[in-house]
Amino acid sequence: MPLSTGRGGGSGEGDPPHRGHSARRHRASAGDLVDIAPQLHLVAPVRHAVIATLRLWGVPEVADDMGQIATELVVNALLHGDPAGVTVILTVRDSDAVLEVDDGNGGHPAVRHPATDDEGGRGLILVQALADRWGYRPGTCGRKTVWASLTLPEVGPEDAS
Repeated sequence: MPLSTGRGGGSGEGDPPHRGHSARRHRASAGDLVDIAPQLHLVAPVRHAVIATLRLWGVPEVADDMGQIATELVVNALLHGDPAGVTVILTVRDSDAVLEVDDGNGGHPAVRHPATDDEGGRGLILVQALADRWGYRPGTCGRKTVWASLTLPEVGPEDAS
């Protein structure tokens, strides 16, 4: 594994922008998919893979933010989802990089408001702060997908060649 909307808002249902074709563990039309076991020690390799993949695909400008988003969404899915594991899909289409995390908890994601001394509960707050758009969509068989997208920088005429 190399791996409603609006900035700061949108825990509503919906589809991510330009959901593209994905392929298992290799680049295919700028898409990558990986299933992960429900083990928290696998979160860091997923984050590193997301960052490396986006750099490989030529969009390093969004790699670090998407890596942090991956960390938060995967941890949430592992803690609150199905113990059978989660699926992570990373795509780059048109003007967006999109990360989707599918888990076995069909409930909608809820932004918590933790106390200053709480050790957790800030994952979706970070996703809201980093993502240009994010949301979720219910799946089948009690599953759901939480997604976040980052707008890619525009390619100038000097970058197009």
